[in-house]
Amino acid sequence: MKTIEISNAAYNRIMSKRRGDESLSTVILREIKKGKKQMSLRDELDMIKKEGTYYPIDEVYNRLCVKK
Repeated sequence: MKTIEISNAAYNRIMSKRRGDESLSTVILREIKKGKKQMSLRDELDMIKKEGTYYPIDEVYNRLCVKK
């Protein structure tokens, strides 16, 4: 196992991501894997359609009191 030196801010961020009493290396590996996972634009739009609420552009303009 290697030793690394990190700032207090980075250490606090890692500690805040911990789940229960899991090791710091597990947290770091999970965060690295999460960063590598990128959705394609099509997948992201599909996720928004499933989870979000869609409004027609005219209704958005009306709600925001903005004229086209």
